[in-house]
Amino acid sequence: MSTSSTTPILEVPQTSAGRFVIIATIKAKDEASATRLESLIVACRDFALSSAAPTCHTYRTVRSLDKKNGVITFVIFEEWDTTPDTLQTYFESDAIQEWNKALKEENLLAEPWEEPPPFYEEFIRK
Repeated sequence: MSTSSTTPILEVPQTSAGRFVIIATIKAKDEASATRLESLIVACRDFALSSAAPTCHTYRTVRSLDKKNGVITFVIFEEWDTTPDTLQTYFESDAIQEWNKALKEENLLAEPWEEPPPFYEEFIRK
């Protein structure tokens, strides 16, 4: 399954039958942006774990600060038990569209990644 053009920061490899992992890496340029981003993440997490969304059974966030340049990075990790079509419908939902719009308005830097971050294995074992 490929990611939607409306959700460019999401990578959706299928890890097993019906299980998908989504990882988004977002960088905030300062503490004020990071605080606003944390609010967005909480709202998105609450929606993902609600009955309105497909089956999301894991939603974790790691926050780190690069002291050299002051950039705050958030890595969001989600696991879903669902179908590709249902997951695509979720990506196209109003809640996710609001998420994308808010990221753009906050001028937050979203980065897809090719390889899992170093702590990925530890992340999925929790």
